[in-house]
Formats: sequence, C-alpha cells, structure tokens
Amino acid sequence: MHSFSLRPGDVKNLMAADVVFKNGSGLETHLEKGLRAARKVVDASAGIEPVRSGEGDINPHVWLDPLLASKMVDNMAEYFKGDPEALGRAESFKSELIALHREAERMLRPLRGRTLVTYHDSFAYFARRYGLREYSLTGPHSESPLPGRMRGLYDMAGTGDLAAVFVESGYPDSTLRRAASDLGLKVCELNTLTTGPMDAGYYIRGMRNNIETIARCLGGGK
Repeated sequence: MHSFSLRPGDVKNLMAADVVFKNGSGLETHLEKGLRAARKVVDASAGIEPVRSGEGDINPHVWLDPLLASKMVDNMAEYFKGDPEALGRAESFKSELIALHREAERMLRPLRGRTLVTYHDSFAYFARRYGLREYSLTGPHSESPLPGRMRGLYDMAGTGDLAAVFVESGYPDSTLRRAASDLGLKVCELNTLTTGPMDAGYYIRGMRNNIETIARCLGGGK
C-alpha cells in the first residue's frame, strides 16, 4: 500500500463507489488526489491516537492492534447506521476482536518490557498495547535501514536481552537475517496482513498466529 498507485480504472471504480474506506493515519497520503474523485471517503482510523516514529512520521499500522481494529470497525459502521444486517456483522467481528485482544493480553503479559525487533516499523501500535518495546531497522514508510539502526541492534544484542528478531512477509529481510546469524538470534516471521483474502477470518487467523509467534519467540520457545 505504501507504493500503490491509482490506475485509470481504479479512479473509475472510486467514482462509481458509494463509499471508499481508507486506513488513514498517513497511509494513503500519496493517493489523496485520486481519492477526491470518490463520492464519500471514510477514515477508518479517525480519533485514534497516532504513534510517531523517531523521525516524526505518523505510523499508519493501526490495524495490527486488535482493539484499535475494533475502533476502526466502529468508524466504518457509522456509514451503515440504516443497515441492521451490516451493523450485526460489525458487532460480531468486534466481539471476535475483543476476544483476540484478551487472548493476546494473557499470552503476552509475562513478556512486558521485552524488545520486539522487526525490519519494518509496523508493530508499533501492537507493542504499545501489550507493553513491548519495539525496535525496527526502518521507519514506517521506508524500505532501507535508517542510519544507526544496525549499530543499535548489535549494541542491544551485546546486553544479552534479545531472544529473537522478526522478519515480515512481503518485506526484504536479508539484512536482518544476516544480523541474526551474526548474533546467534532466532529468526521468526510475522504477517502484516497487507495481502491475502482480506476477510474477517483471515485477520483473526493472521493476528492469532502473530500473537502466538511473538509469545513463543520472545518467551524462549522453539
């Protein structure tokens, strides 16, 4: 999504749609001109306190916090006030999200204060929710390691506090994998849920797998 560009056919679809839901939080900044062609645009992350990177950029990865995902469902459901069936589906999905959050709280509570090392700065909201410290090699919108981040990783590893690093599906990870090999750290994989069927079941399954992976890898399991 960071690099997605609207094609002429996409603009036509925007113009024909009753409503367009955008993530917000800066994810679609480069698409704003095209989005003005839509009849109505709903910002799914409206009202959510943003996380900012060290460079001051707003981190757009709101959906990777299950409770904030629930807030996003509320924002989108506002459009469907007159549709009981749609509102019922929204409430059902919210119940699943809240249950998922409680499951994450239970599994990650013993790991509060541990460091979640990722290549891409995508799990900042998740880390904030569950008391983890996030450290990434890139910013929320960048693809290449930022100056000083690799040295910081090696310095942290020297303290003996790191158990694992986390690569992400869809992002280059050779740099982080090489560092993990040098430092003797486990490499575990997370899913940022930016590709796939994009339905409620896929989100719940993907996030549950992320939660279980973080709990296992930061907890010292195999």
